[in-house]
Amino acid sequence: MATMSQRTLSELSHGGQEGSIVIQIVRMWDCVVYPSQEFMGIDFLAIDSEEFPMHGCIPLSIADDFRLKLTEGKVYRIVFFEIGPRYQINHLAVPFETVLYFHVSTRINEVTQGIERFPHLYFSFASYEQLMSRNQASYHLTDIIGVLQAFTDVRLLTLPNNKGTVFKRDLFLTLFGGQTVQVTLFDPKIDEFDFMSTIDLGYKPILAVAGLTLRDHQGLKHINSCSATKIYMNPSIREKTQLKIRFPYNGSPVRMLSVADIEPLSACPYYGAYNTKIASLLIMNPPAMKGLKFKVTAKIIKLQSKAGWYYHSGNCCSAGIESTQFGYECQVHGATIPQKK
Repeated sequence: MATMSQRTLSELSHGGQEGSIVIQIVRMWDCVVYPSQEFMGIDFLAIDSEEFPMHGCIPLSIADDFRLKLTEGKVYRIVFFEIGPRYQINHLAVPFETVLYFHVSTRINEVTQGIERFPHLYFSFASYEQLMSRNQASYHLTDIIGVLQAFTDVRLLTLPNNKGTVFKRDLFLTLFGGQTVQVTLFDPKIDEFDFMSTIDLGYKPILAVAGLTLRDHQGLKHINSCSATKIYMNPSIREKTQLKIRFPYNGSPVRMLSVADIEPLSACPYYGAYNTKIASLLIMNPPAMKGLKFKVTAKIIKLQSKAGWYYHSGNCCSAGIESTQFGYECQVHGATIPQKK
């Protein structure tokens, strides 16, 4: 094993590998499909000394062989593995379509020397604009970081289509841009972090939440947990320092919200909309605005009734009508009395 050439993750190409790699297991989790609770294998996020990340998969058939051999945060030398495309795999930890696969011949040995070169944490934080542009079609997961403003108590949610019930908790995080987003944690993720203890801190901590899924439903952006989700409070990273400068301590603690507090927010059709001004909208590039929602606070000073704030429609059908010197005429039913819409 010592004679094998060592390579970095960025140097690897698809197929079986003859050399070795030295990686840190930054995160590791059981890949479970909810709500069926079907176990699909073990997934992990690996990173090398050059801070190049790659999603890793240990298939279900050999998951138990490696479960006790790998520990999150430790560094390992790996030999006899494969690199390949993601195929139909979704929920990758990073937005790269190349995946590190273990197989029955894979061998691992812990490395204890020179591990200070490896970062302890790795995130790919999304901006608010990126959050709004992603949805269930994204093949990779999303990481966010923000100031914890509030959270709800655990509530029981009835799933549609007779899929049973699940416990949930909502978090409200303020991102660097000043926007507050709602993140929903589902059981068992609600028990992996002690939110009640944040109330006693006396300040609002910074949370990095890794491995979230995004979906659009009924005009709202849903940011949800999955089996890969992990929460880090006040992590020792550059983004935490930037947020502390951006939002200095103001003496207010984290709030615990009731159902009555959050129902009006959840029902609002403009939840998740980006605050902006009319002048900013006029200079935006239309393709860059695709998938985003905007909210403008403005005062209506006049209704331009002569400019056509309504249109004329026929009474009998949805076919178009035309104005003639004798009135209005439907393309199907002839003369008609229009109605304003």
